[in-house]
Amino acid sequence: MLKNLERALSYFKKIKAPFYLVAYEVAFVFLTACRTKDNTDDSLIQIKVSQEQIEQQNVNLSKIIAIREIIPLETSNLCIIGSIDKVIISENRILVLDRWRAKSIFIFDRSGRFITKIAGEGKGPTELLEPADVNFSHDFKKIMILDYQLRKVNIYNENGIFESSISIDFFGTHFEFLVDGKIVFAARGSYLLYVTDTCGKTLYKDFKLIPEFQMDLGKPLIKHGNDVFFQQYFDPQLYKVGLPKVQPFFKINFGKSELTREQYRTLPISSDGMDRIIDEKYMHAINTIGINNSHVFFFYNFSAKGYLTIYNRARKEVFSIALKQIEDDLFSGGVYIREISNTYQEHFIGVIEPSRINIQKPFSPEFVKIEFKADDNPAIILYDFIL
Repeated sequence: MLKNLERALSYFKKIKAPFYLVAYEVAFVFLTACRTKDNTDDSLIQIKVSQEQIEQQNVNLSKIIAIREIIPLETSNLCIIGSIDKVIISENRILVLDRWRAKSIFIFDRSGRFITKIAGEGKGPTELLEPADVNFSHDFKKIMILDYQLRKVNIYNENGIFESSISIDFFGTHFEFLVDGKIVFAARGSYLLYVTDTCGKTLYKDFKLIPEFQMDLGKPLIKHGNDVFFQQYFDPQLYKVGLPKVQPFFKINFGKSELTREQYRTLPISSDGMDRIIDEKYMHAINTIGINNSHVFFFYNFSAKGYLTIYNRARKEVFSIALKQIEDDLFSGGVYIREISNTYQEHFIGVIEPSRINIQKPFSPEFVKIEFKADDNPAIILYDFIL
């Protein structure tokens, strides 16, 4: 299991909204020196993390993760991706959201061949102005794109042809589907979470906005199988979304190093007014949570550094590693990899950024030799933790 963690950790060097994690230079030491058993009951997973659990020596990436597949995305003048904010995969399609640069959704087939893109162009009924999120419909037959500014979800076929739209009465930033087709939205406004029917009618809203905690997370919604989970800024709990109510799914306990919301409110505000000045002794800023059947992982800050914790769900064991202590022995030359946190067939999804590859050094022959040019589109990788 240690092997899987190393590879995944290598994906995250910087923690920054929307929380990106760089692997090579900031490679994580994911092997936790202490494999701590949790006191977990049946209703709530409680993950305990302490400074004493953090592995203090370097660990090779190959001892943390196992790479299952690499999918290079086609590069042409029609599909130049500026940055990747989300990747989702079905049996036939790969959808890539570039929210801030190209303001487009790129559609590739399962082998990485470019099909078309859907761009933000206007305010018309069939157009998009600010594409904020993308998903497949609950049955995977349609592509659905959330427009933040126009407060709607446009529906397309798998080749990007517009079919219809759903209007909502709030500013949604992210969305996912529940098993019965109901839609879960993260939002900006009076409430942070909405559940609607398939026509966009609000059925339920929760997590009333608290001004001190209004910072957006890059991935407030996490989908695994038929379940949707929600996280909010500066909250050590992950919540399972359902009707008639939302319930805690797991809680992270940092012990004496934990910074509570009540304590956070008492801290001085930074000079730019964007956040509060947090003492380095606290563990905080949980982000980029990933879930599959075998593992839960998340990143956080401590003593001005980034750390990764992986929880083995079967053995109920915790592994914590400092990012800078991961040595990349899989992608020589310092490949830039970002973890996307979605899953496909239980594999976690990551992104390789060729612009960060040292072309003087090829990929490790341990997996497969794929050559990239610095201006190529990213490649999608599927991987598992092996700790």
